Amino acid sequence: MRVQRIWLTLSTALLLTSVTTGCSSVSTPPPQGVTPQVSSTTLTGDGAPNSAYPGPGGEAYPGPGGEAYPGSDAQTQTAVPPGHAPEPIPTPATGMGVVHGQVYDQTANTPLYNGVMVHLSRVIPSDNPAMEAVSFDRFNDPATVPDTEGGFAFGNVRPGRYGIVVQAPLNQYLTRYADDKNKDVIISVEAGQTVNVGKILAGYP
Repeated sequence: MRVQRIWLTLSTALLLTSVTTGCSSVSTPPPQGVTPQVSSTTLTGDGAPNSAYPGPGGEAYPGPGGEAYPGSDAQTQTAVPPGHAPEPIPTPATGMGVVHGQVYDQTANTPLYNGVMVHLSRVIPSDNPAMEAVSFDRFNDPATVPDTEGGFAFGNVRPGRYGIVVQAPLNQYLTRYADDKNKDVIISVEAGQTVNVGKILAGYP
């Protein structure tokens, strides 16, 4: 009986030891009033990383609204387009003429002044008016930059016949009258005369 009791006591002790060892991996709740530490990769309730793991809007990876990657809320600087204020129409010098008008984009119907030049190009004489051609010389023809209203003016123009050509970055356009889109702007200039071509259009193929 004594041996049996000792063996029962040892068996009970071993069983309690194994149960205690097997339960050692179960975490015990923190004492009341103590806040548990949150892992650095824990997600917030809406699925977004918390501040310990920088996501959109964080310092390590700035998102929309951040300085390194401005989003839709960021204010952007608008470049001021080139151009100049309208200037007075010049007075013809002795033996010369003046030509002026306003040039518009024929598609948008807005003043042309950004990145274009207006040239006064001589007309090649012909016995047949229907066969007249304009000789465009970008280096030698009188040229001017339109103002912000599309206005342009040429002073001291020698008497003769001219076509008004707009030079854009990729093409040159012989202008047409706004009130007659089938008619090219070809004019005659006489000494002492001021020719106002009015509103003309550029952009035709």
